[in-house]
Amino acid sequence: MNNLQLKIRLAELIDQVQSLFTQVTESQGKVLLVTRRASILANILNPDFSEMFRQYPEIGSIGFLGHFRFADCPEVKALATGSSIEKLEAIRAITGAVSIEESAQASWVHIRDRDPETASAILAICYLAQKKVAITKALK
Repeated sequence: MNNLQLKIRLAELIDQVQSLFTQVTESQGKVLLVTRRASILANILNPDFSEMFRQYPEIGSIGFLGHFRFADCPEVKALATGSSIEKLEAIRAITGAVSIEESAQASWVHIRDRDPETASAILAICYLAQKKVAITKALK
């Protein structure tokens, strides 16, 4: 996924998250987001959803929002310009470059091992999303 495609997917992710907060209170929106995240993480393990996450990695990214911790290193920063299997492998080669909360670990390992291209796209989208106020506010 190139830089432009990544930015488009990020914008779609932000729109989807913000839509959870329309016409409800902030606390209700947060509950909706937590529920949606859990549902997506569970569905990542379901092979019937593989194609959907491949076509729409921003949907898969919702499940992982707030679960990744990114180190400040060049390999991680490279995600800001796009995603690729090579970037994912470069990050995997560095201990501590990216960590993931235990609650999302099984889903991450599943998608990373079965579809590294989609995993790389999800990782890049989540990396950029963590810097967006609309996302950080929703996750608080």
